Amino acid sequence: PGHLALIHKLMLAVKQSGFKTTVLNNCYPDCCNPILWRNGLGPDFGSGNSDLVMEDIRQKVSYEYNVPPQEVAVYFYTAHPIDTVAKWKDIPNILRIYVGGEDVTGKYDVKNLVRGFATMWAPPKTTTWIAHPRVASSAVKNIVAFMNDTNELTNLPGPKGLPGGYTVRVSRKGAEVALPKGVTLEQAIKINMESLKFDGVADITEDGTVYFTEECRQGVKEWLGADIAQPLKLADVDERAKEVVKLTQGLGKKYGVKLEL
Repeated sequence: PGHLALIHKLMLAVKQSGFKTTVLNNCYPDCCNPILWRNGLGPDFGSGNSDLVMEDIRQKVSYEYNVPPQEVAVYFYTAHPIDTVAKWKDIPNILRIYVGGEDVTGKYDVKNLVRGFATMWAPPKTTTWIAHPRVASSAVKNIVAFMNDTNELTNLPGPKGLPGGYTVRVSRKGAEVALPKGVTLEQAIKINMESLKFDGVADITEDGTVYFTEECRQGVKEWLGADIAQPLKLADVDERAKEVVKLTQGLGKKYGVKLEL
């Protein structure tokens, strides 16, 4: 709710302005983009999340084959949990790797490859200076590709309101999903929805309503004392965001931590 409340206000302002513009959203785009898109307020694409893991994979492969990163094409379809909990859990994903047009995916252990993301091994206190600049770089890369109409093959979350992350081509048209041989858009969407369950998201309906997994409900109740049996509707997001802030501050107080939220 905290992420969604902010970008919701921005997209309302964009709509009320009457100007047609392109928006990159970095507020949990895996989920916020489809929620807003299904309410006629959608940002065009996002940054970070699956893109960070994709770039790690591309860099590793380019080193091993001794070729420039531009010769490595990584087709990757999965959501935000891939760079937060893949160290401990098997996050559903689809991965294809090409070097110079040749499919080399079979030469890699996919599970180990996606678990190698740098920030998952960093102590919490160092995450800010490791992860945040990379997320910012991802956003700048996507903006530059859009502005310069490069049609760059890359990865990002939430293109045109799709849930989770996708390999895309970015141009002045925005972000268009790119698919390797043997992978359909339906398969990519399905694997992303399976991945989002590890973020506690059970479903996003056609009107953008979010239903939570039972595990997520139990965790929120245990930690924050909140019952999220009710789904999250866009119309209620401001009140739900205020509730999250209040409960999180209460949790901080319980452990002697002052949280400025």
